[in-house]
Amino acid sequence: MKRSRGFTVIELLVVIGIITILVALLMPAVHAAREAARRTQCRNNLHNIGIALHNYHVEQQCFPPGWLTSRVGNYVYPGYSSWLMAILPEIEQGVLYNSLNITQPAWSIENTSLVQQRLELYLCPSDPTNVGQFRFNWLGNDLTLSYSNYVGNLGRDFILDYYDYGKSLQPDGVLYRRSNIAVKDITDGTSNTLLAGERVNDDPLCRPMWAFGATSVVTADSSHGISEGEHAYFWGFSSHHPQGAHFVMCDGSAGFISRKIDLEVFMNLSTRDGGETEIHAP
Repeated sequence: MKRSRGFTVIELLVVIGIITILVALLMPAVHAAREAARRTQCRNNLHNIGIALHNYHVEQQCFPPGWLTSRVGNYVYPGYSSWLMAILPEIEQGVLYNSLNITQPAWSIENTSLVQQRLELYLCPSDPTNVGQFRFNWLGNDLTLSYSNYVGNLGRDFILDYYDYGKSLQPDGVLYRRSNIAVKDITDGTSNTLLAGERVNDDPLCRPMWAFGATSVVTADSSHGISEGEHAYFWGFSSHHPQGAHFVMCDGSAGFISRKIDLEVFMNLSTRDGGETEIHAP
């Protein structure tokens, strides 16, 4: 009677080696496919955000304010409202919007449970830190808020938004403190002007949050281009995507812009009336 021959140790090691090599060759393709799917989702998020902003514009004849300050007693604070909050009814979150007391800051007892709600449309799937909520202290107030990954385009210089220089010196973008920009004001052309884009940042004071308005939280400037991950510039646009970040233009179209874009071109894309009508994103 013949005995069946089994694998030798050497043959087994060869098979394991071949499988290991095949897995090693396959993994980059799997990661690339997953990132491609995440990029598609992120782009779709911004496209839908652009549609929501245009629906708001149809009703109000302008885009929403980038953010508004709040007065508590004799003190004026950031955190009254934001453009991400203003478009809630346009993204099928009307119940949430109507439950918020938008005359009170995010930390008021009436709003604390509401502003912690996670909104998938406001999150980039490529950001590994956008899960759950996070806590931080703002001017003595202990806040728990839900993440966001998208910020409005305030223009070239955050200083003009961070400090109030009056009506004579305002940001040159579209979404900034107390802004009321209409399509007619975007003389560079809606297809040539950024409306909103991505931001990733682990610093609580620069982390996007949909329910808390402030320059570093819901708006960004273009002065430092598009940074990446842990090297994200505090006031600017950034992402965890390889090579660049997604943006939605003022005509509602969404797409990807490379980190290698010329800084002057990128800054020109952030202005609404700078006269650069022939500048196009790559």
